[in-house]
This record gives sequence, structure tokens and C-alpha cells, in this order.
Amino acid sequence: MNRNELKEFLKEKKEQIYRHPAYENFLETDFFVFDPSYKTKNPTAFIYTSRQIGAQLHATKLAKSFAAYNKNDILCKMQEIAKKMRYIVIPVRLLHWRRRQRLEKIYPVFQAAEYSYLMLPQSELNEKERRSYIDYIRELDWNVHLP
Repeated sequence: MNRNELKEFLKEKKEQIYRHPAYENFLETDFFVFDPSYKTKNPTAFIYTSRQIGAQLHATKLAKSFAAYNKNDILCKMQEIAKKMRYIVIPVRLLHWRRRQRLEKIYPVFQAAEYSYLMLPQSELNEKERRSYIDYIRELDWNVHLP
């Protein structure tokens, strides 16, 4: 197999992913924008279950775990709200900045940690945005069950 055949093979493989029936309707696909195991890593429970006094707890580690927990908690709640509204949650960094500005005036926007997210219907995504959203979902560690 030469280089061009390999490129074509990989390109066709990627196209099969984008055409997969699981990605036709994101509302029916079982995926998470947040880490679903975040509730087991609740830092508040760690403070109360550990028998250490406050001076022995690592402040930086504790602050990072609170930040990660809060980010995942916000994303979890917003994804539930979006599903009830028949919307999807999409990071705004996947959109062009002009399009993002226009969509932010129409649809709800929220902040989770350092990133902004947008709730919008799937029909608002053009093909390029849809493909980048599929890539984003597939790159998340906890969505390994997706094709």
C-alpha cells in the first residue's frame, strides 16, 4: 500500500465515522460532555472522611479537585436542561467567532471553568461544525463506547 492509498483509506475510514447512524441525532446518542464518574470524586466527601486537620490537606490539590468537580457538575446539569429543551451542549471554541457571536444572541450560553458552552438545536450546526463536534465527543476519555 503506497502513501496515497493509505491516505485515501484513512479518509474513507473517517468518513464512515461521520456517516454512522449513531451521529444522525445527538439527542438519541448516549454520550456525555462531562465526566460521568465525577460524583464519586466529590472533594467535600474527601474532607469529611479524611481524618486530617486542615493544615495537612494540600490546598492546591484540593482546589483543583473542587474546580474539576464544579465544572463537571455544571456541565451535567446543563446537559440535562438541554436534553429537556431538545438542544445539545457544544463548546463555543468549535464555532467560528462571528457565527458564535450571532448564536450567543439567540441561544443560551454558560460558562464552566475556563470554557464557554452554548445550548442550541442540532439543526443549527453546519456540516463542518457537526464534524468537529463529533471529533470533540469522540476525543473525550469517557465516551469510548462510541463508534
